Formats: sequence, C-alpha cells, structure tokens
Amino acid sequence: MRENISIYFTLLKAYTLGQMSYRSSYLYEMLGMAILTLVNICGIYIIFETFESVGGWSFWEVVYLYGLTTIAMGIAQLLASGLNHIPEFVRTGDFDRYLIRPISPLVHILPYSFALHRVGRLIQGVIALVVSLYMRGIDPGGFELWIICSTLFSLMIVYFALFLIGATFTFWTIQSAELFNAFTYGGMEMSKYPVSIYQPWLRNIFLFIIPVGFVSYYPTVILFNKHEPLNSPEFFQYITPLVALCFLAAALKFWKFGIKHYQSTGS
Repeated sequence: MRENISIYFTLLKAYTLGQMSYRSSYLYEMLGMAILTLVNICGIYIIFETFESVGGWSFWEVVYLYGLTTIAMGIAQLLASGLNHIPEFVRTGDFDRYLIRPISPLVHILPYSFALHRVGRLIQGVIALVVSLYMRGIDPGGFELWIICSTLFSLMIVYFALFLIGATFTFWTIQSAELFNAFTYGGMEMSKYPVSIYQPWLRNIFLFIIPVGFVSYYPTVILFNKHEPLNSPEFFQYITPLVALCFLAAALKFWKFGIKHYQSTGS
C-alpha cells in the first residue's frame, strides 16, 4: 500500500512538472475555468432576481451549495484525470501493459494527464463557499467546520466513484462513457440546488441510487438550520461519509469486476 502511494505521487509530480513547462497554456486554461465558474454564479444571481428564494433557500445558501459542489467536483476531476484516457487505452491495447505490472492499474492511470488547469475552478469554488458562509452569518467553528469538511469529503468521494464506474463501463463499450457522464455531471448540476425542489422520481435517483444529493443536501440542512420538507429520518444528516465510502466500495468492486472480465482488443 505504501509503495503504491509513493509511486502514485512520483507519477503525479512528473505529470505536473510536464504541464508546468507550458506555463502560458496552463494559465490560460486556468483563467478560462475561473471565468466559466463566474458565469455560473451570475446565472444563479439572475434566477434570484426573479424569485426571492428557491424552495425556501436564499441566494447565499444556494451559492454555498454551488461552492461546495464546485470544490468537490474539482478535486474529484483532479484525482480522476487519468480515467478519461481508459477508452483510448482499451482501443489501442495499451491497457494490457498496465495489467501485467506488479501494482494496481489505477496507481498508474489516475495521475496520467493530471488536469492542473482545474485549479482555477477550485479557487472560484473556495471563494464562493467562504463568501456565502460570511454573508449567511455562519462562523465555521468546531461543529460547523466538521459539517463542511465531511460534506466536501463525501461529495468528492461520490464524484470520484462515479468517474470510476463510468471508466469501468468502457471495458465493454470501448467508447467514452458519455451516457454515464450524463449522470455524473447531471448530478453535479442538481446538487447545486436543494434536492427538495425536484420531482420525487428524479430526487430519489440522486438521493439513493447516485447519492450526490444525499451527501450534499442533508448536512447543509443542519448547517443552515433549515426546515427539512422531505421528512427524512434525522440520522440521514449524520451518515453522509459512510454513504460515500459505501458507494466508493461498490465502485471499486465494479472496477475489479471489469478488470476480471476485461478482454483485450488485440490491437
């Protein structure tokens, strides 16, 4: 385990230094991501120019959800950058090389093409989260800080697991997992708003099947002391890290199942 971690960070450092050698390109990409994030926040503002609240949630509470989601997705995308290349590796037969090495293929693949430019989105997410907490009058003390950090951790784990599941499907489709990514990025967009505003069938998908709504919504209800209109069990608000880790465990089992049944293209 320790050796795998050491190899991962060695590869990560090499890919990062490779990207930093093209500083202008890196800075432009990071700026582009930051601008895109700013545009999204402006979109939220326009909604609240029309409506006083969304499902009983104020502008700054929704901005908090946006910042939370942006940070968690940004970290997950950084960690899972290499998974985007699995369809290419499968088509070309390069994936076979990772299978015959003495360490897990994930250790080699995850840091591949580390998307450092996504740091711009992360910074914007942090700013949105910090400002929204200040404007909402939340002083992140011990309990509040635990809620925020555990929610970020849980949401990041769920997004990473979704990327891993999508990558595993490509062992059979040998194409990019665009269909499954619709759930990943669709879940990201949904979790930027309180899940209580959605239709029950859609809400339940992103609460109990793809739990991005579960791990972002329930802890935020505690943080802002909101009325919970879904009448869910109170313990839901405290088990989000467990839900996220169980979902990751299921994703890893599916990955191992995919590896076991992987068939080389013979290229």
